Amino acid sequence: MRTGKPEYGGQAFTAEGVLNVGPYIGYEPLLINILEFFKSGVSPVSEKETLEIFTYIEAADESKRKEGKIILMEETYKKGAEEAHRLIKCLK
Repeated sequence: MRTGKPEYGGQAFTAEGVLNVGPYIGYEPLLINILEFFKSGVSPVSEKETLEIFTYIEAADESKRKEGKIILMEETYKKGAEEAHRLIKCLK
């Protein structure tokens, strides 16, 4: 058995080699960003990045609904962008 303090963290495997991504430091950095967002109203995440996250999730869900079928991210992104723009217009 291994002894010592267990630590959380991670490694990224890249073409240049293995990189340590650092230790797990808890939710404090996330909480700081959330509180700043609530105070300022300015999101720390761009609209483009948000749409990319939703694209990934939606493509995975669509693949699952279709029993593992390959879903093209580009098509999912386009549909998501159109829907997001439609919703934004409704809010204005």
